[in-house]
Amino acid sequence: MIQQGTGEIPWKLFKNPMNTVLCPTCEFESPSEFRFCGHCGYNLAEHLSAPSILVVDDEPYIMQLLQHLFELEGYEVRVASNVKEALAQIACEVPSVVITDMMMPEINGNQFIEMLKKDPQTRRVKIIALTVLDAFDEIRKTVLLGADDYICKPFDPQELLWSVQRVLGRFHSFKEQREKALD
Repeated sequence: MIQQGTGEIPWKLFKNPMNTVLCPTCEFESPSEFRFCGHCGYNLAEHLSAPSILVVDDEPYIMQLLQHLFELEGYEVRVASNVKEALAQIACEVPSVVITDMMMPEINGNQFIEMLKKDPQTRRVKIIALTVLDAFDEIRKTVLLGADDYICKPFDPQELLWSVQRVLGRFHSFKEQREKALD
């Protein structure tokens, strides 16, 4: 219960008042079992749960590299070696971000992006195209189809990390945000 007029939470109602979470927007301490900040209403549950990333690439080395890179940063990562596998995984759980290669057998990256953007369940998923195709016309086409970013191979892992943080609207790594919130 919030005391009327104060915006404060009466801590005596909780067995363990020290088990709190610091809101990243207003820095108000709320009990960790709260889903929303008691001061500004920020969704604390979303902030503390790891965003999920689906990596779609037909090169096993790239899949393993990206899985390791993002897991070290605290993200939940799934991988798929083709679009059909990716769609099966998305049917079970829609990821926060899809990082997709553009040149894949059967269904290419642009066709995949188009499928995701047409489906009401996935049209808000953030998409990063990762490819060797660096021609302006190809980049333009991919972005117009709905990709949120386009990164050319070979790529700098830090650039890709920054891209994921940017499309998620988080300019610090998830791991840093979670640790700050739990301190």
